[in-house]
Amino acid sequence: MRTNGRQSTRRWRRGTAGALRSEALVEEAAAPACVLDRSGRIIVANHALEQLLGVAAGGLGGRTLPSLAYPPDEELANAAVRQVLSEGLDRCQVEGRWVRVFSRELVWGGWDLSLVRDRRGRPELAIAMVRDLTDMKRSEHERRFFQFMFKLIGEADSSHQVLTAAVQTICHFTRCAMGQVWLPAGGVLVCSPTWYCSGYGFEKLHAASVQVSYKLGQGLPGLAWAKGQPLQLDDIRDTGRFDRAVAAQRAGVREAMAVPVTGAEGVVAVLELFVTHERAGEPGRLERIARVAEELGPLVERRRASEALAASQERFQAVTEAAVDAIVSADSSGRLLTWNSGAERMFGWTAEEIVGRPLTVIIPARFRELHNDGIARVRRTGTSKLAGQVVELAGLRRDGGEFPIELSIGSWNGPEGLAFSGVLRDITERKRAEAALAGANRELERANAELETLVYSASHDLKSPMVSLLGYLEYLRLDYGDVLGPEGNHYLNRMADSTVYMQQLIHDLIDLSRVGRTGVEPIAVDLRPLVRAIAEDAGAANPGMEFRVGRLPVVTGDPVGLRQLFTNLLENAVRHGGRPDLVVVVDGHERPDGGVELSVRDNGQGIPAEHRERVFGVFERLEGPSTSDGTGMGLAICRKIVEVLGGGIGIQGDRGTDVRIFLPAAVTARWPAQELTAGVAR
Repeated sequence: MRTNGRQSTRRWRRGTAGALRSEALVEEAAAPACVLDRSGRIIVANHALEQLLGVAAGGLGGRTLPSLAYPPDEELANAAVRQVLSEGLDRCQVEGRWVRVFSRELVWGGWDLSLVRDRRGRPELAIAMVRDLTDMKRSEHERRFFQFMFKLIGEADSSHQVLTAAVQTICHFTRCAMGQVWLPAGGVLVCSPTWYCSGYGFEKLHAASVQVSYKLGQGLPGLAWAKGQPLQLDDIRDTGRFDRAVAAQRAGVREAMAVPVTGAEGVVAVLELFVTHERAGEPGRLERIARVAEELGPLVERRRASEALAASQERFQAVTEAAVDAIVSADSSGRLLTWNSGAERMFGWTAEEIVGRPLTVIIPARFRELHNDGIARVRRTGTSKLAGQVVELAGLRRDGGEFPIELSIGSWNGPEGLAFSGVLRDITERKRAEAALAGANRELERANAELETLVYSASHDLKSPMVSLLGYLEYLRLDYGDVLGPEGNHYLNRMADSTVYMQQLIHDLIDLSRVGRTGVEPIAVDLRPLVRAIAEDAGAANPGMEFRVGRLPVVTGDPVGLRQLFTNLLENAVRHGGRPDLVVVVDGHERPDGGVELSVRDNGQGIPAEHRERVFGVFERLEGPSTSDGTGMGLAICRKIVEVLGGGIGIQGDRGTDVRIFLPAAVTARWPAQELTAGVAR
């Protein structure tokens, strides 16, 4: 026996034959059906109706039809029940929307109410037979939805208007009070001017939206963007979950939805829609909007692609017309398709005169056969050897004059197959300038060679007089030292010191002039043993100092020049370090571009930042006791040696002196397998 409310009602009605027959008829019916008592309450509902309205067995007992209706349709249901049970109408039909009790999902149903009278002819019961119209109504609703939306979209002139039409249509058919569009821009979502509302008071909500932007995963729109799926916020009053809650509440908003519009390239927009309190809670709304968004994505992408193509064509036309260079295009047969004003000025033909004619019109006669062979090869293979390259050719003006041109050519697929666009530049003046520059460079090289030869010769010829002068000064000291007395000997010493300094200057000038002029072929030089030998000599001469040699590469260069480079750098460190316990470290590492960075650093007194470039000049010395015996040529020689190798040299660091040498990848042979830093004895 069943023990639900329906059974107890049947026992109460057992004495009424009409009631019993009605209950039996309803329970045996295949279609959804129920029996209503005189007050309009359900006393019996069959299993089909319980399934339709989403309740358990007996869950409809005692409910009224209006209580099951969607709120806007309650009055329709109430009127139908009243006409049958109160006014005695034998039959009444009503179609409306009904809400499933537990899931709150919306269904459409057609209720056919038939009156059952008692023996005296008075209204006793009503039998309601129900037709499930949900699928039919949804199909019809969606058909009209899409039909109306596509009509508006078809009339739209831009992707902006497409989204505007979509938002307006969605709000109309789903009873959303407001809708707006968020667009990806530079890694964030920004609120576009595209929005729609069907009431008052939403301007401040839209204004608040325009003032913010969302990164991926931020806010309701950013979260829908990140997840790629529609999201619904049932209550926007929580400012922690919805940052524009204040403006939304003032507009009477209860629900907010964010639906991504997705195309082949990803999310192209996010629709944000708002529902007011009186329309909130409608089941299936988000799903219907999501289905529209699925259809909308490809439409927006295609429209944007069309806009981008049109804009690109306009920009191309504007650029080509404003360009000084000639910009032309031709098909795979070599016939001209476009001809800009730059080409008109350069070749003397107007576009009307030359478009459609073969390219050979602007090619000198001696090159036309090669051009025709190339065109035939393009038609045969579908590719061009010149595409993507810059070449220098000769052009032919309308008056028959030839001139040098530079051609940059690219290929593209036109309506009739492979086509080409080219930028042609008149390089007559450049060729003249290049010829003049080449002549000037040759003259400069000759002058530099003569100057270096002069410096070398003069320096070399001055060495002998300096040696003789030092000898005569020594003879004077030996033979006449007693006669000259202390003051005379002091002057002799000053003259000898100046002569030695002059001799050192001459020696350094000779070294500077020799850099890069040795005529020795570059060889692989292992820097580690070379620097270790220099460091050992420096350590022997300066017992209190420490020299460390780290990992150094094998480079290709002049071994004499490289030895002089590191000798000068270590001597400079010793001379100018300013402390007897100086520590000098030489090491290197490979740069990301394949080059080499070498370092010679010490913990001495260092060089002020404002003088670090100056010390590489010829005869440049800083004031101080450590510079009194130098000529100011050491670092100048180092710079020239490094520049001959194609590198650079400079001073870095805040503590001590850190000389950095940068050599290009071309001079590097290999890095030996050595990781440990080797020390040099004090």
